[in-house]
Amino acid sequence: MKAETFIKKYVRKGKILPNNVKVIEGTLSLHDNALTDLSGLSNLTEVQGSLWLSYNSLTDLSGLANLTKVEGHLSLHNNNLTNLSGLSNLTEVKGYLSLHNNSLTDLSGLANLTEVKGDLFLDNNNLTDLSGLSNLTNVEGTLDLYNNPLPQKILDMSTKDLLEYIRLCKIKRYAERVLV
Repeated sequence: MKAETFIKKYVRKGKILPNNVKVIEGTLSLHDNALTDLSGLSNLTEVQGSLWLSYNSLTDLSGLANLTKVEGHLSLHNNNLTNLSGLSNLTEVKGYLSLHNNSLTDLSGLANLTEVKGDLFLDNNNLTDLSGLSNLTNVEGTLDLYNNPLPQKILDMSTKDLLEYIRLCKIKRYAERVLV
């Protein structure tokens, strides 16, 4: 369904009406819309454009549980998110992924994310570790971790070195479980 048609048919101020839409064609822009619940997107598997859900009052993303791919940008910044468990099936974002200015403490909801073709903005959260990014093999832009309570050695790493560090930590944890 085209994004414009979806908005006209299913979006009301602060609410997305229940529907069976699985694929959105184009950019779905619902930023600054007073959204608190994404259950109306529960059947959505793919956005063939960008998905803009920033500047709302979202606390969880459970309505995005079936989303696997975003062909453009995924913008979820400036909400009240504490976790990303609703993104557990997301594997790729072909643009940037913006999660800054939330209250995230971990990234475990991104465990299946393997690729971000643009920047990954995680700044201004409460992240203390990055283990949720253990399957992320490619970020083609900047990985922004500014203003998180992470160890300085992590903050000083390049994106490539950081992804390798996360991968090695995952391998080390796996080896420790197997060898014990």
